[in-house]
Amino acid sequence: MNATVRITDAAGREWRFDRPPRRVVSLVPSLSHTLAGLGLADRLAGRTVYCTQPPELVESVPAVGGPKDPDVERVLALQPDLVFMDMEENRAEHAGVLLDRGVPVWAVLPTSLDDVARLFAELGAVFGIPDVAAARAAALAACRERASRSWQVPIPVLCPVWRQPYMTCNRNTYIAALLRECGFQNIMDEASERYFRFETTMVPGGRDLRVLLPTEPYPFDEEMIPAVAADFRVAADQVFLVRGELLSWYGGFTAPALATLMDLHQFILENVTDT
Repeated sequence: MNATVRITDAAGREWRFDRPPRRVVSLVPSLSHTLAGLGLADRLAGRTVYCTQPPELVESVPAVGGPKDPDVERVLALQPDLVFMDMEENRAEHAGVLLDRGVPVWAVLPTSLDDVARLFAELGAVFGIPDVAAARAAALAACRERASRSWQVPIPVLCPVWRQPYMTCNRNTYIAALLRECGFQNIMDEASERYFRFETTMVPGGRDLRVLLPTEPYPFDEEMIPAVAADFRVAADQVFLVRGELLSWYGGFTAPALATLMDLHQFILENVTDT
């Protein structure tokens, strides 16, 4: 790195980097995957137990607990010069301890695909790999451009992220932004809270609605589809299981998610019936 790089993170903290970080702890699965995809796996000194993509991280990088309950002393023992945290996945109290001990904590909270593109640019600048990061950002931009031309008719969807109780998200979330880009209209967009509990009676049902079930954070699976369909008064063929990382892991998974969702949108349109 030939020049000092300054960034302002999602918590409003300004960080100055005079050289690329060498020892990084990521408490965010999305970012562990993204850093590895940018060729920075050798910089990862620690990860959470859920940072399992790519799989080789499990063998090469020690785990320090979960996003909600990291072993902060173990994080400190790894002597990181940077820790990544997400403002929703991780807890402010753990960030506070690290900050008090002099460890920079880069907080993220992407709520749009523009935020993801900006994150690639910032990572490229901070880690001294602008060309690699720019290539990823360009690939994302190309996927977004294809997505904008791939649909004309928005499809109403509900995307539960939890069950018992059911929870979902409003428009000010990465999940909703991703769906919107590919022609899906989140029926809960106008809710006042970003993530919230809801009753099944709030869902209109009907043949126009599709339900997308991510396999995480709640472990929805094929066997649950009939029960979920009954809960929301839709047919089982209106419920689709989607790999959880594609809906909620930003960064390296964003472009593949766009491709998958574009395919799903087209499949639904081609298989619409009046029955």
